[in-house]
Amino acid sequence: MKEKIKVRDLKDTAWSLLKGKWKKGVIINLIFWGIIVGTSVLSGMIEFASDIIIGESVFAIVASVIVEVITMGMYYGAILGWTASFYRFVNDESDLCTRNYKEFMVDKFKKSFFYGITYSFFIAIWGIGFYFIGLVCIVFISKISSGILALLLLIIGIIAFVCAISVCILKYIQYSMARYILIDRPDIKIREALKESKRLISGYKVNYVSMCLSFLGWIIFAVLTLGIAGLWVGSYFATTEALFYKKLKEIKTPLESLSDGSLVDIDAFMTGVEIK
Repeated sequence: MKEKIKVRDLKDTAWSLLKGKWKKGVIINLIFWGIIVGTSVLSGMIEFASDIIIGESVFAIVASVIVEVITMGMYYGAILGWTASFYRFVNDESDLCTRNYKEFMVDKFKKSFFYGITYSFFIAIWGIGFYFIGLVCIVFISKISSGILALLLLIIGIIAFVCAISVCILKYIQYSMARYILIDRPDIKIREALKESKRLISGYKVNYVSMCLSFLGWIIFAVLTLGIAGLWVGSYFATTEALFYKKLKEIKTPLESLSDGSLVDIDAFMTGVEIK
């Protein structure tokens, strides 16, 4: 019988941990959104300037590619830095601090970029087939005179688009723990982190969705306050999600006693890595 994850308990623990830490959480969220918005604006300005100054040329294409690489690296570096800030806080590795942004946006920029590429590819690739079917149906509708056939194609197209969105959401859930795994195990390959995420969350996808949906009211409140409340809600969600990952690790990576009374991680047993 699988162990249950109680979302209410995770949220209560997160709320308790954040007592006296809300201000630091707000700063981390402000920096995060500042980076996201700032990189988007800067990317748009640079591309606009290159189109005017350079025009349609090889140099413009190269400049555009460079900008996209930098933007993606900074975007996913910010996401990993934000995630690390709350996870390391929950894991008692450090207090809520901003230095994690530098780690993933500067020191590990290459890893952040390739994580973004790989993560985005493996989510998108699963939905591309359904999107293609949906687009083909939409294109042929305008060229068919038969109302019944057009209606049939419309229904197929809508179903294909719904399936594409559903598959992408499923993959997002399956890969949702990859960020934490990359933070936990810096030497792991990105594809292995995605596979490990699928293993960890297997059997607990409904719990993860339930956790996300439990913040729906808070998200609506954040929207009504023009995003201001989101600076606090972001801390609450990030801390709860980090606790969710920590709980998954405890469940999926059990500890067994050795003859001398020490504990060993089953996954690390073959490598002889002992837990003191």
